[in-house]
Amino acid sequence: MLQKFQGFVGNWGIAIILLTIVVKLLTLYWTTKSMRSMKQMAALAPQMKALQEKYGDDKQRQQAETMALYKQHGVNPVAGCLPMLLQMPVWIALYRMLANAGELYRQPFIPGWIGDLTATDPYYVLPAILFITMFLQTRLQPATGDSTQQKVMQYGMPIMFGAMAFFFPSGLTLYMLTNNVLSALHSIYMNKFDKQSMAIAAQLKKNQEVVAAAAASAAKSGGQGGQGAQGSKKTGGQGAKRVIDAKATEVIEGRDAGEEEDDGDETDDAPATAATPGTGAARNRPRRKKRRR
Repeated sequence: MLQKFQGFVGNWGIAIILLTIVVKLLTLYWTTKSMRSMKQMAALAPQMKALQEKYGDDKQRQQAETMALYKQHGVNPVAGCLPMLLQMPVWIALYRMLANAGELYRQPFIPGWIGDLTATDPYYVLPAILFITMFLQTRLQPATGDSTQQKVMQYGMPIMFGAMAFFFPSGLTLYMLTNNVLSALHSIYMNKFDKQSMAIAAQLKKNQEVVAAAAASAAKSGGQGGQGAQGSKKTGGQGAKRVIDAKATEVIEGRDAGEEEDDGDETDDAPATAATPGTGAARNRPRRKKRRR
């Protein structure tokens, strides 16, 4: 097929680009299924993280709950890897063919820039563009793993292949660059126009909002619980203070009333030596005490 394209356009570099487009179209169905499965996995990522936190020590229970979650939402975790595995033989065959094709020896792509598709890029333009496009492509992929795995995919893969491209033949680097550009365009289409992917993205956003609302509610409940405990202590302290003040007021009022009654008794009992009728002598009358309240 590469030879047919070269006979039609007369340029081996353009023939490589056309061959890459054909291979991408032939594997588009499997790539689409793989990306949709990855988006479904990303939509369930918050719930999977909650299961990991809940059953962190019990790996068997965690795995069982994760599979039940997949079954509940109709997600097949193998569906994201199987299409890529099916495409691997095609990619390996293209890689080996472009790295060893004798027809590309001393064949130019763009005169003055790449004069031999079997040699490396003399100005390292293709490796630099390959690194940039691969980095953008990884950013367009849905995040299905944890933050560590995502960072490895976003930074490790572009750096590794970008460094290897400095030693690859220009024809092979051109193939990889074309494949990255087509993959990025396909990812943009899936994110913006594919109805199933948009529905999955809406579900992912809803799940994230639910998780954020639950976290905010838990934090608010914890804060109110602390304030309630402080308020209970404060209320209890104020109640105790009011009881003590009431007791003290009662004691003071009782003591004042008793003193007033004592003063009255002394006034009433002042003529203690008054004479008793019918007798010539006076006799003492004992002081009457009243009981205090």
